[in-house]
Amino acid sequence: MFSIPIFNSAKYTDKGHDGQDHEIDLPKVDHIEKLLEARKRFAYGQQREYLDHANCIGWTREGDAEHAGSGCVVLLSNGDEGFKTMEVGKAHAGKRFVDWLGNYEGVVTIDDEGKGAFQVSGASVSVWVEKIN
Repeated sequence: MFSIPIFNSAKYTDKGHDGQDHEIDLPKVDHIEKLLEARKRFAYGQQREYLDHANCIGWTREGDAEHAGSGCVVLLSNGDEGFKTMEVGKAHAGKRFVDWLGNYEGVVTIDDEGKGAFQVSGASVSVWVEKIN
């Protein structure tokens, strides 16, 4: 098994269109370790995309039988707080989902059609997964 090295930032110098050298500092993405873990644990099965808003997008992964507890909902905002009703699949009906990253408080209960009303804080990301008691 291999591990991915996680750095606090990437720093380098690059020449700009103005011909001058510029110092570039790209800070570490918040929650990168938890995002990588979420991808590995939950992101399986059919994907549905919700790209219907300029500042708030999302997608769901339905999960599959080979990965117990799989299935997730991702919602991103580059502006204000946002929400979307999204389908995660009828197999999740009645299940309660929480934000894996802890960026948004609350619980979403999936309805009989496999849908839930998910929210995200402004300029943030939330990864909703089944709540484990």
